[in-house]
Amino acid sequence: MRKKLSKLGIILLIMVIMVISFQFSSSLAKEKVKIAFIGPLTGSTANLGQGARNSFQLAVNRYNNGEFGDTKYEYEMVAYDDECASNTAVRVAQKVTSDPSIVGGVAHYCSMAGISAKPIYERNSFPILVWGAVLPDITNPSTKYINRVCGTQVEQNEYIADWLMNFLPEKYGVEPKTFVTICDSSDYGQGMKEFFTESITKRGGEIIGSFDIAVGQKDFSTELTKTKELDPDVVYYGMIAPEVIYLREQYAEHGLEQLAVSCSGGVNETLVNSLNEDQLEGFVAFNETAPYEKYPGGEEFINAYNDLDFDLPPEAYGIYSYTGALMLMDAIEQVGPNRSKVADIISNYEAEESPIGPIKMDENGQNMVQFFVYVGDDGEQVLWSESEYAGEEKVLPGIEYMKEK
Repeated sequence: MRKKLSKLGIILLIMVIMVISFQFSSSLAKEKVKIAFIGPLTGSTANLGQGARNSFQLAVNRYNNGEFGDTKYEYEMVAYDDECASNTAVRVAQKVTSDPSIVGGVAHYCSMAGISAKPIYERNSFPILVWGAVLPDITNPSTKYINRVCGTQVEQNEYIADWLMNFLPEKYGVEPKTFVTICDSSDYGQGMKEFFTESITKRGGEIIGSFDIAVGQKDFSTELTKTKELDPDVVYYGMIAPEVIYLREQYAEHGLEQLAVSCSGGVNETLVNSLNEDQLEGFVAFNETAPYEKYPGGEEFINAYNDLDFDLPPEAYGIYSYTGALMLMDAIEQVGPNRSKVADIISNYEAEESPIGPIKMDENGQNMVQFFVYVGDDGEQVLWSESEYAGEEKVLPGIEYMKEK
């Protein structure tokens, strides 16, 4: 009888231990927190959006795996497609901000999407970090809820104008004087036109022609014919792919020999893969993104990204999406899943180190970044400093034409 009771007691003891262990482990389970990625996952800029989404997911995976230290919460990405369209961005913003389980987001590549959704985020006190959209008005003026990791059109076009009006004369002994702008009709394109015009004219340049094109336009015969008649020194492309690709494909066909330069919309792998070597050669574009090995945390990022075997590369802005996700999760770890408190942390965010380098938000929620010059060289788009144009091997197309004028 004692043996039977003893066995029964052992069984009961094991059951009690199991119950206590289950309850204890349940109490240790981390609270799940949702954070949103928003960008173009379909349409003509889907490659950029998907690369940034994958980069966001990478940050979440590494954070949950404890690669940045112990965490209080377990994070879940929820991804939304803004289609690079204003009306869709508004609908997505309304959906995301109305879901109390989503604490914050990293949002938008297209400026038209970002500026349209901005009032929704502010009205619903929802913190976002912009990962790719460069229209200044998205953050300026801004409440604490709208912040940006990448740069803006203002600094970008100041850099472009300075390069054209100061660097080129020093290198080639010729100063461009006249310019034509070809920009799309979106908020992005019109912002690029405004700030390029302002930056060039205050340095003594003259805009002798300005053409607005439709988003989705494929035939640029009219604009290029008129540009040839005006005969500027430089033609400025203010648009994103695929329009910049179509324009570049038709540029030489219309007999244009002038130097062509593009804003950030002219730096991406899709453009390189779409143009032939002659069309890409000597085409100059400016961006705040650099080859990943140029960032302090770039090699770590790209190696981790490649380990996950994503179908698409992270593209130029992937590391900004990745960095934004880390910043958002860092803030949540500090103050918990409280939108207002998270916004307080992000709007005052300052770090000596991050994957993209030092980060410091100004009074308008804007991080200051470095800009880079790219040029088409032997079928690739490379940094100017690493191209044959930086030395004496090659001279930019359009320079000799400018001198002969």
